[in-house]
Amino acid sequence: MQQLETRHNQPIGYQQTEPYQTDFVDFGAKSGDSFQLGYMLGGKNGLGINTKTSVISIAQTTGVNIIQGDVTNLELPDKCVKYSTLSHFLENLPDYESVEKVIGTALRISTDAIYMAGPVYDDEDYLRSLGFKPYWADWDRHTCHLTCLQLTEILKRNGIKENQYIIVMHAGYKTSASPLIHPINSPANQHNYSIYEHPPKRHMKLDRTCYFEWRCIVSLSRQNWKNHKLLTELIKPSCEFQKNDGLINKVRKYLKF
Repeated sequence: MQQLETRHNQPIGYQQTEPYQTDFVDFGAKSGDSFQLGYMLGGKNGLGINTKTSVISIAQTTGVNIIQGDVTNLELPDKCVKYSTLSHFLENLPDYESVEKVIGTALRISTDAIYMAGPVYDDEDYLRSLGFKPYWADWDRHTCHLTCLQLTEILKRNGIKENQYIIVMHAGYKTSASPLIHPINSPANQHNYSIYEHPPKRHMKLDRTCYFEWRCIVSLSRQNWKNHKLLTELIKPSCEFQKNDGLINKVRKYLKF
């Protein structure tokens, strides 16, 4: 398998490979925190890619192995790394077409698996119909409101079969009292709702569970991911669905497949 050479010596979390080879790519890397996901997948030496010069300059001073590049047009060889990670990054891309390009690239360059995560937008229309909004749905930098249903369509168009991936919804809430949602008239670019900082919010029970985050792992090899340590991370106690063979079907039922 062709490998990428790293650009800096001993980035954060570095473990020597043969020799100094990158085995996972982290799309949208910043400080290197998301490199942990690559290590959990089984990677040892990561390469981060970001478009912003300011982010790269800061990251490189701390030892993070990161380079500047257009994530929608990466000229990387096929199957050049084992893993790719795309954590809370896709929503910052300019449009749905860019998201599809990036996911397609991650699938093309990886041999074993890709990990993705992001904020849930599947509940946005429902909450707005009640006069609420998830705070992340009104951020200027979140320019692409990718839904989990759209994600599954992208995977299907890239030849990924249903038994190759798993999607988990994380941090569910069932009432409008959740700090994750604001009234419609709340200012943009906010975090958790506060009665001291934001407009009044009526309290009501929601007739379905809504979620903060989705997480997805796509298997590209014959490795059994059911007992993999990253899958354990995917399905934390705070996730709505517990680890069992019916997990994927439960998620698809929620998404109204």
